[in-house]
Amino acid sequence: MASIADERVAIEKRLSDNWTTTDIAFDNVPYSPSDANYIALFILPATATQNEIQGTNSQIRYVGVITIQIFTATDIGSATALGYADTLSALFRNQQFSYGSSGTITTRQPQIQRVGVVSGRFQINLSVSYYRDATT
Repeated sequence: MASIADERVAIEKRLSDNWTTTDIAFDNVPYSPSDANYIALFILPATATQNEIQGTNSQIRYVGVITIQIFTATDIGSATALGYADTLSALFRNQQFSYGSSGTITTRQPQIQRVGVVSGRFQINLSVSYYRDATT
């Protein structure tokens, strides 16, 4: 059976193995931002649906959203934050990966949202919908 804990590890590992540009703040892990730019990762599992009605093994599709908040200095324009968004988009755009018993995680096309200045930093959010299938 696919594990939601391994889903989290797979997504965090994909990011941490491929992103060295800034610090990464992970969900519910203490982090105190310095003056440097950084990103924050949040995984939002949404729903699960049963794809197969009959048979000995039911297939469940889990869907969710990976959100990466990008924080840069204010009053320098948006080029740095958008450059980070481009790189992170390429890392997650239409990819498949897994870890342990996560099942295969399939990501979709990232979406970028300008948030603006929050707590003294310029913020852009990158959201990537994903799904994973598991057999029960």
